[in-house]
Amino acid sequence: MNDDDLTAVRTLVSPRQGGPAPTWADVASRRARPARRSGRVRGVAIPVAVAAAVVAVAAGVAVALRPAHVATPGQAPSTTATLGPVDAATALRALAGVAASTPAVPRAPGQYIYVRSPSRERDTSGRMRPHDHEMWLDPEGMICLKIIADGEDMSVPGPKNDPGAEIAQARHDLRLLGPSLARPTPAWLDALTTDPDQALALFRATAPTGRWSADHGVFDELTNLFWLADPILPSHTRVTLYRAMAGLTGLSAQTVTVQGRDLLAIRRTETLAEFGSTDSDEILFDPRTGRAAGQRTLERIFGTPSPRPADVVGYETLWTWAIVDSVGAR
Repeated sequence: MNDDDLTAVRTLVSPRQGGPAPTWADVASRRARPARRSGRVRGVAIPVAVAAAVVAVAAGVAVALRPAHVATPGQAPSTTATLGPVDAATALRALAGVAASTPAVPRAPGQYIYVRSPSRERDTSGRMRPHDHEMWLDPEGMICLKIIADGEDMSVPGPKNDPGAEIAQARHDLRLLGPSLARPTPAWLDALTTDPDQALALFRATAPTGRWSADHGVFDELTNLFWLADPILPSHTRVTLYRAMAGLTGLSAQTVTVQGRDLLAIRRTETLAEFGSTDSDEILFDPRTGRAAGQRTLERIFGTPSPRPADVVGYETLWTWAIVDSVGAR
């Protein structure tokens, strides 16, 4: 390992406003996909430690780093370490190179996608509280059929919700409007253009915006796509998605260690000038397989001993999934 190798590694790896009212699935999914909270300031995270172990990104380039876990004042030691920031477009191109040989998981007709999202979310006292979240999805539209949140089955009908009607409405909308980035089907994903510029233009034209930019909406929809549909993404589509993502504004990248896993974090940060609020979210990728691995959000904490407010991880989750034969199977 020489200085050029180290430089290469440092170079390579560095809920929505507006739209329709949330459905029962949106409400039940909050613990796995925290909603935008107006007035809360989010920003770029400061490094809390140096990444541990060996990080391999592309062409066998790797560097060994010593762990140095450091706790933020008044906070338990973090499970997250960082090294960065670095160039996001370069990192995404490297990730696309790995993804080119990452095939979709075989799935027979009638099978479902099971996604588990154990997470930690910072509460008002500053403690990271654990949550668990499970979902079963129909791949035709990524329609959620069953949700268990912290052991509670959110799919049971109640006085204020009717999951069966919501599912029927989602299927009606899919038939009426056709598939999209927000509600993809396996056939739509397979037929998506391989031109990243054309793909990004399509995503921007259909992205939800509200007060945020189109790129903000695209990043949110890509986050949800990777969360729900990662196992069935064809390799050529995954490559296109990563290269299209490289064209978004407001990106940065870094290597991170989350719960003992060395990952590539692609972060997007946007500020609403009219409110002075900043939104900063990350999609976490496994640089060895090219697959999406999880999500983090960053929050700005004021009143810290330092002259500047500290930015900390407010929410993090790592996803696991399986192709199953029935709803409820794991």
